[in-house]
Amino acid sequence: MKIVLLSGGSGRRLFPLSSDARPKQFLKILKDGRGGRQSMLQRVRGQIRAALPDAEVLIAANASQAGIIESQLRGEVDVVLEPERRDTFPAIALACAYLRDAMSASPGETVVAMPVDPYADIGFFQALSGVEEALACAKLVLMGIQPAAPESKHGYIIPGGRLRGGALKVESFVEKPDEATARGLIGSGALWNAGVFGFRLEYGLDLSGGASYEKLLEEYGSLEKISFDYKVAEREPDIAVIPYNGMWSDLGTWNALAAQMGGYVTGNGLLERATDTYIINELGAPIIALGTRSLVIAASPDGILVADLAQSPHLKEAVGTLELQRPMRKERGCGEYTVLDRIECANGAESLVRRLRLSAGRSMSFRAHERRDAVWTVASGVADFTLDGETRRISAGGAIKIVRGQNHSIAAVTDVHIIEVQTGELLDETDAEKFEKGF
Repeated sequence: MKIVLLSGGSGRRLFPLSSDARPKQFLKILKDGRGGRQSMLQRVRGQIRAALPDAEVLIAANASQAGIIESQLRGEVDVVLEPERRDTFPAIALACAYLRDAMSASPGETVVAMPVDPYADIGFFQALSGVEEALACAKLVLMGIQPAAPESKHGYIIPGGRLRGGALKVESFVEKPDEATARGLIGSGALWNAGVFGFRLEYGLDLSGGASYEKLLEEYGSLEKISFDYKVAEREPDIAVIPYNGMWSDLGTWNALAAQMGGYVTGNGLLERATDTYIINELGAPIIALGTRSLVIAASPDGILVADLAQSPHLKEAVGTLELQRPMRKERGCGEYTVLDRIECANGAESLVRRLRLSAGRSMSFRAHERRDAVWTVASGVADFTLDGETRRISAGGAIKIVRGQNHSIAAVTDVHIIEVQTGELLDETDAEKFEKGF
């Protein structure tokens, strides 16, 4: 079995922690059982490994997510990168071509395409093994969740007669009904649509005319921007659903996520006489909630949120009215950075201060900047710094000046923390000629 994890979306419903640069599936806010924190991506990868040890995993992600996936999974799975976001149908089509052309999967291989971030118990992933048997009596197989409540944020599957292996025939779909309609659907046996699609690889390849991976990659920007649900599932007459009655959530809103974080305070925070209040703090300064009720308080370098838990599902609309600044924190394959300050000077130039962290054994890409200079000061650790072909070792207290146009890179001998001060006319990531992967 090949499992394609769909890592799309930009993540505005969990502002300020989630952003275009750091969608919700990469937020390390779930307990990992060892006293630390893990992301939804890391949790799902571990559950698949435990439930389906023989399954091969492929992540279909936007090209901008390559670094953070490498940082969190360290090359454990294959990754196919979309040049741009085109919704789930083009993403699945590209992944199928990659499975055949790059991973040599056979046409009869079972493929399960699913979101990268469901919050479910291990039984959900074990149930994926039933897709193989269900494909003997249907061309396309879905996973349907026994609803816990008449939610209007989910799509619903209307099942029909029983097929082999516990699967049911799919009669129709209802997309995000109002609460009253959802209650009636549940009464008639409807299931939540978990966004899981099982099929033979040849079926997925036929959907794009059998085009090669290289051709789809080249023409990706012109492919129809449409979901797999609308393009395929709702038009396929030969379709089955596997019912699942267990814990499952998409954790797409703060009220859903907060209840699964394993505690009321994450980061530097204090609750005093507070009820049903959650603090998630990525800043160094403390947050104190005194006498509060039913709140989520989230703080990161990208912003601060104070919201009533019940109102948090409406956050996406509110964030859409903001003119958001550049991402203040990014995680990459070699480490991460946080923007500490930005100053506009009287002469039109700018100054930007960042804290960089590189993991031991990792290196930043070689690059040169056309419109800015920089000074790096090592706060802790040891690293080998290369400037215009000359390499020297620097440690805590050491400083390096980089003039625009100079080719430079750094390789961490130990974990390294660097304070960087940029000065120039253009202080964004477009001003970089890169030669290898990295920051």
